Amino acid sequence: MPIKKTIIPVLLFTVMVSCLGTPKIKFDSVTHDFGKQRPNVEKKYVFTFLNNGDGTLRIKDIKAG
Repeated sequence: MPIKKTIIPVLLFTVMVSCLGTPKIKFDSVTHDFGKQRPNVEKKYVFTFLNNGDGTLRIKDIKAG
């Protein structure tokens, strides 16, 4: 009986930890050069990325460089 009481919590803990996973962000490109621009002309560029990890990727903050 004591062995069953020990094994069940250990198995539950192992399953819970394995479900958490680790996120891993992968960008297609990390820089973009707009070249020479005229003043007051808005330009846009989209950075694409994938989560190559096995956990949930959460983006909390984005800042321009």
